[in-house]
Amino acid sequence: MKRVFSCVVAASLALSLLVGCGASSTASSAASSAASSEAASSVASSAAETAALPDGVYTAEFDTDSSMFHANEACDGKGTLTVENGQMTFHVSLASTHIVNLYLGKASDAADHEADWLQPTTDTVTYSDGTSEEVYGFDIPVTAVDTDFDLAILGTKGKWYDRVIDTLTGIFTPILPPLTAAGMIKAVLAILVAFKLVSNTSSTYQVINFMGDATFYFLPILLANSAAKKLGCNPYLAMMLGGILIHPSFVNLVAASKESGEAITIFMLPIYNASYSSSVIPIILGVLLMSKVEPWATRISPKAIRFFTAPLLTMFICGITTLCVLGPVGYVVSNALAAVINGLSTLAPWLVPTIVGVFLPFLVMTGTHHALTPIGINNRMTIGFDTIIYPGQLASNVAQGAAALAVSIKTKDPELKQLTSAPGITAVCGITEPVLFGVTMKIRTNMIAAMAGGGVGGFFMGLMNTKNYSGGSPGLLTLPSYIGLDTPMSNFYYACAGAAIAFVVAFIVSFVLFRDEKKN
Repeated sequence: MKRVFSCVVAASLALSLLVGCGASSTASSAASSAASSEAASSVASSAAETAALPDGVYTAEFDTDSSMFHANEACDGKGTLTVENGQMTFHVSLASTHIVNLYLGKASDAADHEADWLQPTTDTVTYSDGTSEEVYGFDIPVTAVDTDFDLAILGTKGKWYDRVIDTLTGIFTPILPPLTAAGMIKAVLAILVAFKLVSNTSSTYQVINFMGDATFYFLPILLANSAAKKLGCNPYLAMMLGGILIHPSFVNLVAASKESGEAITIFMLPIYNASYSSSVIPIILGVLLMSKVEPWATRISPKAIRFFTAPLLTMFICGITTLCVLGPVGYVVSNALAAVINGLSTLAPWLVPTIVGVFLPFLVMTGTHHALTPIGINNRMTIGFDTIIYPGQLASNVAQGAAALAVSIKTKDPELKQLTSAPGITAVCGITEPVLFGVTMKIRTNMIAAMAGGGVGGFFMGLMNTKNYSGGSPGLLTLPSYIGLDTPMSNFYYACAGAAIAFVVAFIVSFVLFRDEKKN
């Protein structure tokens, strides 16, 4: 039985209703999270006349300062308002499936009126990177604009580690395209230099180099945007917070302080001498704080001046706290994590890549593989490369694809041949979900082959201390990410050899063990 909690949405909820015939009106409500078992107060105000809207479907801009109750980022903060026979219903697709019911009324009364709880719809949203996800949506009756109403939200508490993984996935997945692009640009530049097509002293080299570096340098701003959308605060204020951490004036202050020994302070509070360009954890902690401060700032600000005071209070509090406390904590944690990884790589460099290579299919099944991505990114941002996560993932992905291709060659079943060939190709290129759920989980020998190939390939790359410099979806297409500037090409050759070993081992094991099922 699901454990259910109730809480408040009491914040600023802005709706801009765009009418198909050209008319428009705006509604806004106040909403912010408060203690459990309290009700949510939503306020609606109209920029146009409050007369009844004509029947039709309206596109609605939906904005809330609640970290729990907000529209899915794939919907760009918007929902739809349907008016039929004078009755208004607002539909919004949420960020997850954590909110399982809504109740129009006080949260304290919700338990006694379970029959009146609003039931969720299952909506499929498609993100900018092409991935899709099923989330909950709700059809909320709206009696009138410019009218206050109470709205209680009811949700599942779930396991803490499920929430952590879900949050990390939502933060890091949107920034994978720019990270991949930057990494491949650096790889292309390394190839040009290696074949002496470009000199490392030419302006061409300098331009391509800073093109590739841009994503890594401004990573706190990119992470701020995705973190804000996931945690439910203003993405532009969050990006401003990221900009504060890497502002040239702050960078110069830190450099001068290190040289002179004179501490940087604000209102007599010390600021740690840290460089936050290419950092990961500090900005996430800062945006997490912002998701709590912004609703509070909105709630205490008088409505007449809320537009000015809420952002001012939010940025003043979050900016100072991040510079003085959260930033240094994140900086220290990042470096400590990198030190642990370095120590592990020194003592047993083959261990973690082997484990990842063997067990990655099970991690992908449960979605916990997303927890590995921040570790790999943090390694590259702190020490310049990753030797434990991406090599193991490369071996596992290639092994899964090879196992499927072996079945496609051996089987005499035309349907199974078709089922295994295309997903096998996409898997060796780095996308394993189709082959995992369509083939590996259904054919036991394929799982054995994928684990064997992934483990042997990961062991080899770990033993050779193979370094990944720029990430990307682990597969054959991103092998250039193992080419680093001013590093020997042998690292790239080790990655190619590890992928080949994973492919050959998995292919042979799958081909030998697989048997077509006998049909009556």
